[in-house]
Amino acid sequence: MIIGGALMSVSGWFLLFPYLPANVTALQFWTVIHAVIAMLFIAAMLAHIYIGSIGMEGAFDAMGTGEVDLNWAKEHHSLWVEEEQAKGHAPSGSAPRRAGRIIRLGHKSVLRKHMKVFLAALVFAAIAAVGVSIVLSTIQQPSSVAFTTSGARVGDPGTMIWPVGQG
Repeated sequence: MIIGGALMSVSGWFLLFPYLPANVTALQFWTVIHAVIAMLFIAAMLAHIYIGSIGMEGAFDAMGTGEVDLNWAKEHHSLWVEEEQAKGHAPSGSAPRRAGRIIRLGHKSVLRKHMKVFLAALVFAAIAAVGVSIVLSTIQQPSSVAFTTSGARVGDPGTMIWPVGQG
């Protein structure tokens, strides 16, 4: 994920500023890299949503209630169960167990707080993305303009290769 994120950032940078790569072939290369990584990220995101909702029994309920079944917790997070049992937050293996969800993942107020922070961050990211998109669309030249040399003399790179005021 870290390598994919770094490649996505680099390729996105070249797509935002199409005059930076050495030529059109380099721009096409970064476009393909960007598209392939985007598809992999989308596939990973869909898999994550599937596993967190209907792919694993009890996962969706655990996100809502903050509780999981002791057997599930032992199977997936045995070290965490041992820590919770040592603290007295979960019944020990010798204690009689009642059916249902018995290990609390956290207080509902804490879960709600984290959900509010997540939603606020999501809204902020959406607003920032729209703002950046508007700013970039006003200052960025499309690649068709950035690579044009119409009217240029032989040996003259043209006026559209470098951003205005830098060349």
